Amino acid sequence: GFQKREIRRVLTVIIASFAVLGFFMLTSGDTFLTRFLSIFLDFSKIVRQEEGAEMGGSYRVYLWGKSIELIRMKPLIGHGLDTMYLAMNENFRPQIIYDFGRYMNWDKAHNEYLNIAVSSGIPSLIFYLAFLRRTLKKGYGKLKSHPAYVPLMASVTGYLVQALFNIQVVMVYYVFLAFIGLLSAKEAFKEEYQA
Repeated sequence: GFQKREIRRVLTVIIASFAVLGFFMLTSGDTFLTRFLSIFLDFSKIVRQEEGAEMGGSYRVYLWGKSIELIRMKPLIGHGLDTMYLAMNENFRPQIIYDFGRYMNWDKAHNEYLNIAVSSGIPSLIFYLAFLRRTLKKGYGKLKSHPAYVPLMASVTGYLVQALFNIQVVMVYYVFLAFIGLLSAKEAFKEEYQA
């Protein structure tokens, strides 16, 4: 009955996901597969502490190291909103030129959480994380009350995981905030569920 139907739905989603992945692999030539495999190769270099490991993840590991140094310089108030490129230039320009042979002008940390700490300090990051924790806790508590909370929770969780490797993007962030609002609302789907 109900459980078999749910299992079929889950299997359908898994099969569709693999079909889409296969389509990307076939249509992108080696680009998609090479990029996908680079994740594991870069991670392996970092774990083994091989030479050049800090250049992994499209230089993200290197950039995160510099971001952490910037946070240490101004842990309470940060360097200012959208001014990371100025702080990088002021503090690391000679080192970056030495490491890359040219200046790499990074304006974001390519990690949403580090970016918040660089811009406005560790207290801001702590408040943001506390807000997210409270929202997730509320959302988790609502999962059994209405099926619409499941994709909302999955979307928010997926966004928070990808935020470890990317920054806020205007085209996506407002949707994320709308989903956060629905998870935080007292009873966003109660009426629809009772109908």
